Amino acid sequence: MVEDLGLEGDFRITFTHGLSNDTLAYYKDHRIDYNDAFLSTAKEPDMLNAVFHECFHAYQEVVSNVYTDLLEQGVRVDKMPDFERVSEYIDAYGTYASDSATGFASYEANRLEYYARAFAESQVAKLASVI
Repeated sequence: MVEDLGLEGDFRITFTHGLSNDTLAYYKDHRIDYNDAFLSTAKEPDMLNAVFHECFHAYQEVVSNVYTDLLEQGVRVDKMPDFERVSEYIDAYGTYASDSATGFASYEANRLEYYARAFAESQVAKLASVI
């Protein structure tokens, strides 16, 4: 499932005590950090959802970097169908901090979050259908 994203490399998973109750997990610099308070009380589907959600943020970062690198080399990836959504990710990175600062509704509406949520929910549903 997550391997479908094509992610490889050194990803670390850490658990942090004292994260805000609003933060279940976050992804940054090849590391997924989970709120240990969330994990101690969460149900399995919610834990899996958080894992898939943060893995999708890793994917968004990787594919955005590839897109930017190729554009800088003169490759017209902005015209390639497989990269259609990537420009949305890049635009959403530009407003991510302000969206997060202006409240949960803005944060939730950010396209990075929208697509990460959709991916996570679809993967949890796939798992539920085979268990």
